[in-house]
Amino acid sequence: MITPSDDSVISVPFNELLQIVKGPENEDFRDIYMLRVNMEEFWDSTDSELYAWNIKRDFFDCSKLSLGEELFLLGFPFESRFVDYEVKRIHFTKTVLRGIYDGPTTEEYCHKLRLETSITLEQLDGLSGGTVFRYPRNLEEPSQLVGLLVRGTSQSGIVHFIDCAVIDEFVRLSETT
Repeated sequence: MITPSDDSVISVPFNELLQIVKGPENEDFRDIYMLRVNMEEFWDSTDSELYAWNIKRDFFDCSKLSLGEELFLLGFPFESRFVDYEVKRIHFTKTVLRGIYDGPTTEEYCHKLRLETSITLEQLDGLSGGTVFRYPRNLEEPSQLVGLLVRGTSQSGIVHFIDCAVIDEFVRLSETT
C-alpha cells in the first residue's frame, strides 16, 4: 500500500504493473517493479497532492558520489508496522536512517552504504525498495534520489543499493513499449 502523504486516507491507485522481464544477470534487478499511477482516479479522490521525482533534475549521478559522503535511507521497517484488524487500519512509521557512502560494490550499478544512525532496528526487513537520497550542499535545492535499497543487515550495518541510473533506464524502456 502506497499513500500519497503521511496524512492521506487513501492509497495511490495503480492501473499497470511493469517489470524487467529479461536482462541483467544481477538478481537484485529482477524483482524491480514499476507501477503506473491511475491519475484520473487519483485526482478524483482530492485527498492529497502527489509528489514525483523529476528524473532530469532530481536523480543524482552516483559516479559523482564521494567516499564518506552523507546519504539517507527512507523506508518503512516491518518492526514499526502493524495491522489493527478490529478497526481495519494499517499503522506504519516512516524511518529515515543516516548512512555514509562506502563506494561501489563489485556488482555493476550497485553501491554500499554504512549505516551510522541513532535509530536501532533489530532487522532491516521491510526497507528493501526504500529510497536512498542526498541533500545537496546548497540547501535551497531539493533532495536528490541516489538509488533504491536492495539488501543489507542490521548486524553488519552495511546496506546495498542500486544506482538510480537503473530506474532511469527502466522508465526509458517502459516508455518505448
